[in-house]
Amino acid sequence: MTYENFRKLKERVTLTDVLEHYGLLESLTETQQGYTGNCPICGSDAFKANTEKNAWFCFGECKEHEEKNGGNILDLVARKEGVSVKKAA
Repeated sequence: MTYENFRKLKERVTLTDVLEHYGLLESLTETQQGYTGNCPICGSDAFKANTEKNAWFCFGECKEHEEKNGGNILDLVARKEGVSVKKAA
């Protein structure tokens, strides 16, 4: 998959789509910019999803223990599934 295809995929699939796919929307609190709640990766209550920017960030254990504690939809799927970003695409 080329860089161009990654870009197109990120335009077509929203962060809300990914959160819904994993059944996470029900457990998150909607905010003005997106969602907040428990992190689907580490479980801490410091997860932020900005649907305007299509980006997420964990201020909890992910931030303390992982190199990648936020990013775009591909980063979230990769972390959730334990695969590479290429495989996540």
